[in-house]
Amino acid sequence: MEEPGLRELVLDAKSKVTKQLIDFQWKRGMAVSSDSSRSPKYPYVAVMLKVADHSGQV
Repeated sequence: MEEPGLRELVLDAKSKVTKQLIDFQWKRGMAVSSDSSRSPKYPYVAVMLKVADHSGQV
């Protein structure tokens, strides 16, 4: 069941978007420990967005 007011909030957020997505790249990886560091392994995700403003400037 949708929360009251949630739909209006989503529509309002969409109306304020002024940038256009040009490119989207992502990668996932796993950071690992070494002999000099005993850090535990942990996963990560890196995301790069390329956007253009209303004038087309990237």
